[in-house]
Amino acid sequence: MAKIPAGASLLFGALAESGRISQRKNGRFTMALKGVDQINWFTDRPDRVEGKWKPGKLLRKWNSYFANSEPNAQTTLEVDGEKEILTFEMFKPKRKKGKMIFNIKSISDSGRDLLRGLKGKDLNDVSLFIDPGMAANRTPPTCYRDRDRDCSNYAPQNYEQRDMHATNLTGVNFNNARLSHAYFEHSILKGASAIKADMSFAHLEKANLSPDDLGRQSDLSEANLSFSILKDANFHGAIMTDLTGNDIVRAEKADFTGANFTDAYLEDANLSDSILTHARLASAKLQGARLDGAKMQHANLKGAQLPGASLVKADLTKAFLHHANLFEANLKGAILDGAMWFNTRCPNGTNSNDPNNSTCGF
Repeated sequence: MAKIPAGASLLFGALAESGRISQRKNGRFTMALKGVDQINWFTDRPDRVEGKWKPGKLLRKWNSYFANSEPNAQTTLEVDGEKEILTFEMFKPKRKKGKMIFNIKSISDSGRDLLRGLKGKDLNDVSLFIDPGMAANRTPPTCYRDRDRDCSNYAPQNYEQRDMHATNLTGVNFNNARLSHAYFEHSILKGASAIKADMSFAHLEKANLSPDDLGRQSDLSEANLSFSILKDANFHGAIMTDLTGNDIVRAEKADFTGANFTDAYLEDANLSDSILTHARLASAKLQGARLDGAKMQHANLKGAQLPGASLVKADLTKAFLHHANLFEANLKGAILDGAMWFNTRCPNGTNSNDPNNSTCGF
């Protein structure tokens, strides 16, 4: 059985004995194809691999391939002795009584006229092609799809402004890559390596950078995340520290609203003026991190390690500080209204549970 290369984009084709188009009461059109016994898939460039699936497998995998955008599709068919080509937006199929049934939506005025003309007629010798669209441009070259491969003979990859949203990039190698203004919303980046990558102004809303199935942590050491948007992204256990002791991961003015940094490694990270409202930083390693001016309202810092961190003028309104370690942290001018303290180690080494020290003197 042919193996699909990691991160590859697939295109699909199928043959049907016959078909019929009907229009529902709500005006939508439905296509039913009879005799679809297999789905032929092949990879888009640069890979050259093909294979076959049972129709049910495509249905099971539909959401993973077309999570955010339904594909365009095209059929060639014979009706009343004439050949026709019909192009449309295709929605997730279902199997019923040996037929593959799916909603379709024309993408042009002429296509709508053709749909109306074909409604209710017997369609013969139908072939179906499903195009993933931009998905092929979302995946990097083969070498870069595995963080353990040596890509040192390749120049750093330029993916500036590249659309890679809703793409499975598990274990990808983006070390030193240029990713500024790239789009990774909803993408799976488990176990990815982006050491020293420029990810400034990138979009990573709801991206998943948690460990992969092998337990490898995503590594963004010395990456530049300045001004990037990372709302609700999952950085659970991610490594975002320095490598040399000189450079640090930069994330000034980045938007991490609701992001998950549980157990993440953020020592010496520069998160100045970033937005961490409702961020989950439980047990995060933030020793020496710069959080000056950061907006951290309602942030969960339970058990977070912040020795020597700088939080000058940070807004920690209603932040959860239970069991956090703030020893020698600089909270000059920080806003701590409604912050929740319990067994918190204070900047001066005392404990918030000590008598008359419930808010560490703030």
